[in-house]
Formats: sequence, structure tokens, C-alpha cells
Amino acid sequence: MIINIKNTPSAQNPQDLVLDQLDAKLLEQQGAGSNSHLSLDGDADFTNLDLTDVQAVTIQFPAFTDGRGFSLAMKIRQSGFTGTLCAKGPLIPDQAVHLMRCGFDHIDLDRHERLDAFYRSLKRYSHFYQGGRPSPTGEAKSILELRHRGQKAAS
Repeated sequence: MIINIKNTPSAQNPQDLVLDQLDAKLLEQQGAGSNSHLSLDGDADFTNLDLTDVQAVTIQFPAFTDGRGFSLAMKIRQSGFTGTLCAKGPLIPDQAVHLMRCGFDHIDLDRHERLDAFYRSLKRYSHFYQGGRPSPTGEAKSILELRHRGQKAAS
């Protein structure tokens, strides 16, 4: 089951995050037989990746304790990649927000019963101390930046 973590703010219940079967199939087959879809594992050498014509990248996590996929996702996003980024593997709900903050658009869950827990995890935080990728509310501002903006507006 593939869930869309990019549209979390508009999701009213966990099932709103699930891509319908047609969208999920298109994501899996996007560019079959071409270079428009790459599947990588966490130890892929980023320096040799050419993402010019790539529309979607799936990063395989071999275990929930292996964080190399997070680093690879950040490097891919920082290089300017704007396509679809999907995480796949034995991920746990506690990692959902971090996956989103690293730039993932989708998570391919290996077990359906985890959907509610992933949904709750994605809805748990609306602001962050660290800057970076957009939060579930769509803001990329850190709490410190929001405070400074509020102080300027008050003066």
C-alpha cells in the first residue's frame, strides 16, 4: 500500500492518504523500461547519479534502523530533484515525519495495519525547531523564524 505523505494537511482520516490503485500502479510502473524511474538502496553512490530525465525515485530501506535512505533523500532534494520520491521497506510510524522532512512524497508500507499509526504520526507536529523541508502545514519556517516574524509584526 502506497500512502501520500505530501498531502497530509488536507487528509481528514487515514484512508485519505492511500493512493488509489490506479495511482499506485502508475507510480510503480512510471517509466518502466526507461530511465524515468530509479530504484536505489541507501548506499547508492550519489556522486554518480544523473537525475536529469528521472521522474520518480524509490529508495529502499533494508531495515528501519538503517538511516542511509534519509541522507540519500536529502542529497537528492538538495541537488534540485523535483520529481516523486518514495520510501520503501520496513519503516515504522515514528519515522513518518522525518521521511516527509527529508523530502519523501510517498511511503510504500509493507503492512496495512500501520496506516493509522503513520497518519497519527504525520499529524502530531505542525512546527519544528529545525528549518528545512515543509512541515505538514506547508510551512518551511522553523519555530525561531516564526518567532522573529511575530516580533517584527508586533513592533
